[in-house]
Amino acid sequence: MTCKENLNNKVNGWLVINKPKFYTSNKVLILLKKKFKFKKVGFCGTLDPLAIGMLPIAIGEARKFIRFLTNHKKTYIFSVKWGVSTTTYDIEGQIISKTEFLPNRESIEKTLKLFIGNIHQVPPIFSAIKVGGTRAYKLARKNKKFVLSSRRVKIWDLKILDHSDYPSVTTFSLTCGSGTYVRSLAVDIAKKLGTLGCVSYINRISFDPFPSDSLIALDTLYKLNNTDSLNRFLLPFDQFSFNLPSVSVSNEDSLKLKNGLRINFDQYATKGTNRSGYIIVKNNKKSLAIGYVNANNIVPKRVFNF
Repeated sequence: MTCKENLNNKVNGWLVINKPKFYTSNKVLILLKKKFKFKKVGFCGTLDPLAIGMLPIAIGEARKFIRFLTNHKKTYIFSVKWGVSTTTYDIEGQIISKTEFLPNRESIEKTLKLFIGNIHQVPPIFSAIKVGGTRAYKLARKNKKFVLSSRRVKIWDLKILDHSDYPSVTTFSLTCGSGTYVRSLAVDIAKKLGTLGCVSYINRISFDPFPSDSLIALDTLYKLNNTDSLNRFLLPFDQFSFNLPSVSVSNEDSLKLKNGLRINFDQYATKGTNRSGYIIVKNNKKSLAIGYVNANNIVPKRVFNF
């Protein structure tokens, strides 16, 4: 399953994969690297093996934007099976305990308001978070004892889409920021309701700023065999600003930046321009680098190589 044309470093851009169920995010990455011979590739927003949906893949120079996707909004559809708790917080884990106390729709709706805004949650022990350099799920599989710290996450919207008393399952819509664990949220909601719960379904249906109509099935990519075919699905590496301001510089200053030299910012600044933080530097509408504005200078941090 290899591409007839070795793409190597020719490709720079984004692919938005519809991750299949039971695939890890890293497995999707490995499969794409193997097929297309990508040397530099990464992904944003890890999805659980149980989850399906939008998984942005950064190829080549697009990888330099990954760090700026923090706190971008994501929307999930997920279902919670009430009355049971598992080791992994989802239906794939081993059952820990059960209860006959099951919540009704009214009580669930009243509880949801407690989870809007900035909240703290503890990630599941079966997660990709590193503990002393080792993934938490690997330690959990070996029954190693460890503690994960709580973290603050942002939830903009959480509402019920459907509820069934028999079987006792509720489906939610969730819009949240980076770092939010849907499985932990389900367990925390269950605790507030005085019951148990685990996730039975997760689908990430949006990931700002990637358009939903750019979603492509993994099977579709498998059938491609040349660069032109791949380009039909590829989004330009700098198509999105990722909330970063931009500035266009002269030919002379663009050469300085490419050589790792800082340039004076005053001639490009406008009234009210923020003189700190990251910025996209362009020349003739072409992205050159991600720089850092420090007082009167633009300092190149990540130069784009073509």
